[in-house]
Amino acid sequence: MKPLSYIAAPYAAGSPALVAWNVARAVFLARLVVSEGRAPVIVHPAIAPVFGAETPASRAIGIACDVAIVGAVAGRHGSEFVALLRDDDTCSSGMSEEYSAWCDVRRQVLRDLAKSTAPSVRAGNWRWWRQAFARAGLLSEWAELLEAPGNVRASAGAW
Repeated sequence: MKPLSYIAAPYAAGSPALVAWNVARAVFLARLVVSEGRAPVIVHPAIAPVFGAETPASRAIGIACDVAIVGAVAGRHGSEFVALLRDDDTCSSGMSEEYSAWCDVRRQVLRDLAKSTAPSVRAGNWRWWRQAFARAGLLSEWAELLEAPGNVRASAGAW
């Protein structure tokens, strides 16, 4: 079986166009993972169809579901957490919860296996991921997702 990679990336944004851009970036990161011989676990395309409009209640349910999925992936041998940070190298509150859940499960797995290795995590902003996309032959598509729709600069507050 292929090793799993949980894709963590921003979702919520100030407009439907920015949400679509965030989803496109997360999906594209999943394509990179596939090119590396791994199986991506990506929740972004399911968020709107499953949880509906972004409300505090739907967000809480969605994050709880994401955390359950993260826990399942983190408990599997050879899995990794792949994170797309914001352009300012921060993460959203949802990503922070996902990462916390990842670390909690990985610490338990490592205790159970009596190993002292660190959890497998790759994280960086969109520009940081450029070299990996170039190695995979996906650089032209990476460039198409570099800027937010309408030339709106993605900021910490936007996503």
